[in-house]
Amino acid sequence: MADRTARRRRKAGTLQGAPRSTDGGEPDREPPARVAIVDPHPLAREKVAEIVEARGGEAIWTAGAVQDALDRASKSPPDCVIFEFGLPDGSGAELLGALRSARPLVRGVALSGYDQHAYRALTYAAGGLGYLTKAVGADSFAAALREVWAGRVLWTFQEIAMARAWWRRCAEPWRRLSVRQRAVALGVGAHLTNKEIAARLGLCESTVKGYLAEILGKIGVSTRDELVAWMKAGDLTDPLVRPSLDQRDPTDVSGDPRA
Repeated sequence: MADRTARRRRKAGTLQGAPRSTDGGEPDREPPARVAIVDPHPLAREKVAEIVEARGGEAIWTAGAVQDALDRASKSPPDCVIFEFGLPDGSGAELLGALRSARPLVRGVALSGYDQHAYRALTYAAGGLGYLTKAVGADSFAAALREVWAGRVLWTFQEIAMARAWWRRCAEPWRRLSVRQRAVALGVGAHLTNKEIAARLGLCESTVKGYLAEILGKIGVSTRDELVAWMKAGDLTDPLVRPSLDQRDPTDVSGDPRA
């Protein structure tokens, strides 16, 4: 499943070049002193750190995974974190949520090689100030950093509308399902029969059939095929998306992500 999901993701290119300064090399605004960079790829971490330093920031540490970042943050808290959404042991949204739980004023922005509506929506809901892809030019990235360091959001009205729409259509219905119903739905999404799902979950086939009827009613679809299509459209079979929904408290994502 994870391999198929990875192939489905739309790669967004790589960050290229070095930023050009418009003011003799000095940053336009005073940036936060402490910037953390979290990306599974060492070269990407190095490139981002170079740009941060070139704009007057201090790259205090880098990490390649969620737990590594949390361990480092507990000893050396950052003011700002720049993260890849897809990390080996979780998502950037999970990371940012954990960091902001400990220090609510932490500013976060995704710089990701993947461009999916679900990833953007989860970053927005976690309190991120923006979601950039690695196709962005280095100058544009440097300009975005200045906005983030000043505490301003990068989201456009269209991006916010899309994030809220995804949350209404996908996240909220998924969260209405019980843990067992989610497990059954995932079996359906994997194209298993009721008998196969029952065997995996240690249930009777008739019990699975009953769960499925409840799932269809809560989601607002009529058939198994419609359920599979809904899950696929919302990226709900993506292993990076489900944990963020399963662990996150219900929320109104209509507010300011800085709150």
